[in-house]
Amino acid sequence: MTPSGERTDMHESRTYVSARTISADLDVPERTVRRWMATGELPVVRFGTRCVLIPRGAYEDFVRRHAAA
Repeated sequence: MTPSGERTDMHESRTYVSARTISADLDVPERTVRRWMATGELPVVRFGTRCVLIPRGAYEDFVRRHAAA
């Protein structure tokens, strides 16, 4: 995991971001980001039982969809 909360999967060259990183980027409470994750608005990938991250591409799509609104 990088200092900014990103994670690069060793098997696939995808980058993931944390709820905390998205919260800081969008200047919204982390609780709001977790709600988007829970409702499926923001897709997640689970790594084990505790590590839940968002694929960077899904995050960028989410931002584009909401910027257009």
